[in-house]
Amino acid sequence: DDLLRKDVKLANRNLGSGTRMLLERKLQVIARARRVDFAALTRKIRGYDSEMMTHRQVANAVASRRADVGVGLTSVAAEMNLQFIPIAEELYDFLAEKRLRNPHVRAFFRILASRDFQEQVEATTLGIKFSRESGRVVS
Repeated sequence: DDLLRKDVKLANRNLGSGTRMLLERKLQVIARARRVDFAALTRKIRGYDSEMMTHRQVANAVASRRADVGVGLTSVAAEMNLQFIPIAEELYDFLAEKRLRNPHVRAFFRILASRDFQEQVEATTLGIKFSRESGRVVS
């Protein structure tokens, strides 16, 4: 809802990016709740039509005050000393399809499933969490 304030300018991600799609899903919920057309809602958001190619570009726009807010990663916000307000957690999958027999791919999934590896990454990389499913091959 804060994005609809006239004193707030958004640094948006590029069309087709996962981050932009996440924001659009959240805005669709707001549009439905307000019973307004999605396009009409987005027209009210200053900066909605901007297209930043990376999370770092979004953070730079906020840090340099060319924008007030943007959707991005916890780790990038922390690197740039920006305030971070979580809006969602996302799950990521690695797709390997026909390469599952490749020893390097198999090793990758074993490492990904390793609790030692997961604890090291979680301790050193802000914003990354592993699930019980991490490293599990699903067909």
